[in-house]
Formats: sequence, structure tokens, C-alpha cells
Amino acid sequence: MINEDDIKKALAEIKSSKAPNYAIIARKYGLTRSMLSRRARGQTTSRAEFQFQIH
Repeated sequence: MINEDDIKKALAEIKSSKAPNYAIIARKYGLTRSMLSRRARGQTTSRAEFQFQIH
């Protein structure tokens, strides 16, 4: 199961890097590179954010 805290940490690391390596950062936090990349580009959101947008 994906841990939202790990995603937030990974996204923070991406934002603080000048040239982030998504594959290495994803592996570090136990995530897939594609999911991390989509989340960083805003193409996907967490379930909690999705639920908030609906209501």
C-alpha cells in the first residue's frame, strides 16, 4: 500500500533538487517512478484530495 507521507517526502525531495532523478527517488521511498512522475506533474492526486474536490 502506498504511504501518503512517503509520497509527500518524495515530492519535497523532487522540488528541492535542481535535476531530480525520479527513478532513484521513487525507489528510495518504495514508489513507482511513473506514479511519482504523474503526481509531481499534477496529473494525479491522492484519494483524500480527490474526495475533497468532489464535495
